Amino acid sequence: MLDVNLPNIRSLDACRDITRTNPRIKVIMFTAVSDRETIEAFLKAGASAFVSKAAALDLPSTIQRLCVVPG
Repeated sequence: MLDVNLPNIRSLDACRDITRTNPRIKVIMFTAVSDRETIEAFLKAGASAFVSKAAALDLPSTIQRLCVVPG
């Protein structure tokens, strides 16, 4: 899980590096930002999901959904 606005690090670059290093890793962006351009940039960088800080209760279900192994 990455925050879109990390101090001292570009989270977009971190997301890209993580998913490039291991494409099996599911990166969840945790954010207060909800503009379309930001979301699209992170999805292109490999993010698997976005969870709004305003809807933080959705985080456990998002994690569970991404961890299900297709059978």
